[in-house]
Amino acid sequence: MIAKLVAAALLLVNGALHIAEYALVPPSLPVMITAGFGAVYGALGLILPFGGRRLLVIAQVISAIGGFMAVSSVWQDLQPMTFWIAGFVMLDLAVIWFCAWAKAELAAE
Repeated sequence: MIAKLVAAALLLVNGALHIAEYALVPPSLPVMITAGFGAVYGALGLILPFGGRRLLVIAQVISAIGGFMAVSSVWQDLQPMTFWIAGFVMLDLAVIWFCAWAKAELAAE
């Protein structure tokens, strides 16, 4: 249960930071997409503690997509590598790991 709560907390922090970036960085298409992902992360963080295995998988997939999009946008020179992107990708990886841990906890019950 603790892994699911940590994953939910990380999603909430990640969502808040994504939306904060929109307020602090000059607007561009990647930043607007980032803010959209922030809203999705925030919503997932709010409902994740009440969901089961399926919601954990959804959180993992959404986090993987977000991390992949961030890395690929840097790789394609759509935006420079910043501490925002590095932090977001690290948070995405942590969410994926904690969701996997929570799924293992559910399987053990």
